[in-house]
Amino acid sequence: MHIERLGKCISSKDCSTGVETVSNSTTWELVLFQEQASRKNTAALKSRLTAAWEAVLARSGRSGAAQMLPASQCAFLHASALALPPFHMLPLEYPPLTLVIFSLSLLAPLPYYQLVFAMWMALTSVLIYWLLLRFGPRGAALTFALFALVGAWATAEGRFDLVPAALTLLCVLAAERKHWTAAYIALAFGTLLKIYPLLGHWRWKNSLVFFGILIGVTALFALLDFQGAVVSQLSYFAHRPVQIESSGSTILWIAAQFGHPAHVEFTFGSLNIVSALGNSVSLFFLAAFVLGYLYVTWLQWRGKLDLVQSFIALLLVFMATGKVFSPQYLIWLMPLLAYSNALDGFWLLFWGSISLLTTIIYPYLYTRTPNILAVQFVPGFVQAVAVRDALFVLVTLAYLFNWFQVRKRKALPAEPVGKATRPLLES
Repeated sequence: MHIERLGKCISSKDCSTGVETVSNSTTWELVLFQEQASRKNTAALKSRLTAAWEAVLARSGRSGAAQMLPASQCAFLHASALALPPFHMLPLEYPPLTLVIFSLSLLAPLPYYQLVFAMWMALTSVLIYWLLLRFGPRGAALTFALFALVGAWATAEGRFDLVPAALTLLCVLAAERKHWTAAYIALAFGTLLKIYPLLGHWRWKNSLVFFGILIGVTALFALLDFQGAVVSQLSYFAHRPVQIESSGSTILWIAAQFGHPAHVEFTFGSLNIVSALGNSVSLFFLAAFVLGYLYVTWLQWRGKLDLVQSFIALLLVFMATGKVFSPQYLIWLMPLLAYSNALDGFWLLFWGSISLLTTIIYPYLYTRTPNILAVQFVPGFVQAVAVRDALFVLVTLAYLFNWFQVRKRKALPAEPVGKATRPLLES
């Protein structure tokens, strides 16, 4: 249930307390103990879990393993949390249906979990490549491969973002071919895995299927744990501070040079900047998001944007104004940009630069220090984030106002037609 969060806990990137990475076999044994405890709720399994963590720390010369892990990310590892019944400790970062994605790899032996998960994501990327090759304009599949190679080689197979990206692409492909029911089914499941597909184009006549699936699956998890399935999700995003890579972070760093101190904390599963101006910056970007969303809706209503362009515009606005900018977020846009603007010079240059800077930030600059809380002192980190975010905001504005004709789409391949019959010979 908490496999990805456990992986984040024990990785060198997210473990600010300095706990050393342990072997995969020990890690997945601990996951198995936790899953068994949540199902059976037995005191014996709790003690085995606690003992296992103490053994891990003993191997590295440490003690008190549970106390040394980041509480916000690894609370589920504490023995006291194991008294909860199944599905009463749902992930805060993602909608509950993501449990299905993480659970598929449990079909293999636990020591191979990471490998099997990576294989599932690799197959998903192959599916996206094939869809673009089959239905996209010439060069779309190659464009997606280039974007993924430059901007997502470190994140694509370790995160599940390829799955909602594939579902969003399926939604677009189905909608452009007027298969509205299939489009809204794909959109519903994409939203149940990541919130961002909810921003997309609406055809209210066919939205009943979407809301039926969305409400039905959410209600199922809410019956098991309403707090974890609904309330905690909303509270998590409402109260989290500005993340260190988001567009707002640059404003806070600049303000810090003019007498408004800021510091970095590891909370809400990421590095965040805490400042007295944090709330003001968050409100400013929230207002920018609302204005951007309304502007895109107005363009769409006037017929200036088609379905694909609307998705791209809304995602650009969402990412440019969001509190968080994680490296894997680029994956959301890659299939859509490849489908809409295959081998376009502007996108190859600017999106390629954004992708390259993102890869330099993570994993390269993040791994230049053993203390994740000191990453802002790594030479070039703050500057790389500022340049990347400035380029992203520039691309967003260019798309919204169609500077340099950046919205111009590549022509789709002609639809196959039936074989023409030879004319009858005239007598």
